[in-house]
Amino acid sequence: MSIFARTRRDLEQVLFPSRDRHAIPSMDGPLSPNEVLDAAAPIGPPLPGANDICAAPDGGLLVSAGRAIYRLSGASDAPHSVLHEFVGTVGAITPHPDGRLLVAVTGEGIWAIAPDGARRMLSAAAGIQLSGVTALAVAPDGTILAAQGSRQFAPADFLHDLMHKNRSGSIVTIAPDLNGARLLADELSFPAGLCLSDDRRDVLFTQAWTHSLHSLPLAGGAAKAIIPNLPGYPGRITRTVNGYLVCVFAMRTHLTELVLREDEFRNDMIAYIDPRYWIGPALSTTGSYYEPLQAGNVKKLGVTKPWAPPRSYGLVVEIDKIGEPLRSMHSRVGGNWHGITAAIETADGLVVVSQGAGQTLAASWENGQ
Repeated sequence: MSIFARTRRDLEQVLFPSRDRHAIPSMDGPLSPNEVLDAAAPIGPPLPGANDICAAPDGGLLVSAGRAIYRLSGASDAPHSVLHEFVGTVGAITPHPDGRLLVAVTGEGIWAIAPDGARRMLSAAAGIQLSGVTALAVAPDGTILAAQGSRQFAPADFLHDLMHKNRSGSIVTIAPDLNGARLLADELSFPAGLCLSDDRRDVLFTQAWTHSLHSLPLAGGAAKAIIPNLPGYPGRITRTVNGYLVCVFAMRTHLTELVLREDEFRNDMIAYIDPRYWIGPALSTTGSYYEPLQAGNVKKLGVTKPWAPPRSYGLVVEIDKIGEPLRSMHSRVGGNWHGITAAIETADGLVVVSQGAGQTLAASWENGQ
């Protein structure tokens, strides 16, 4: 950054302090911090790398984790059964109305698994390599929608994509037989979630690096912002009776926002620092003294305060059908269930995936208030 550019930026911050439309909003009202998510109960043993969840045709629940898809046991101490295994890391999963299971595998593409176990893979669509699919959805006519988070980095390397300020994400529609595709949106800031709208005419999608939720007509057209500015980085989104669940896989901090503005510092950090210790969002914290530490995170009387600036955090937000927040569940700083990458509503409550902890959870809105 040149001296002139830096001086102009500093003057703008002094003269126009409210100009930044993407300043981190406060968490109040329906987003007020609580301990609802920390009160969630684990479902079965840990699943390292737990990523996404969906309903099976028989009513059970399937979870992607590592290089496999598991059927949840439903008991806190019973092992999960392996349903499918792959060579690469499994990410997004979703059922197709015709009985197939759609599976995104990092570095490969989208696998369609028939009820009899037959597999077929699609590695590219609309001229885009589907090596980093972050979310999947299916339209009423069977058309498949896929979000590619980044063309440069795998989903697990999301921090690299953020620090390089990429806008290389895209959304494509794919014919049910995998033989045709169309580019629906391009140059997106890490689209990490897809969901059909309540009337099934639009697709809702999140953009993590612009901290926003948008709607896009399936027939084509311009996207419309539903929530223009969130306090965290939104990921997957699913429908509920009241509206939608938005998973926020990490929170924004003023320190990270500062690093994103200071190009010289950020480029030096990328060049010389181990990515594990970059200043930025994370799905979990290790407690290593190499990790970046803000003054607010320093322990007092042996305790990290829950209102400390978060390196990792757990948050699920329920919004209504027009995008207004209704309620939220949190796992705050020092909590157990961070890095929430998926959540679905069931008859018994919510089932949430904490990738940071490698655990599936049974959560209830009534617990931990």
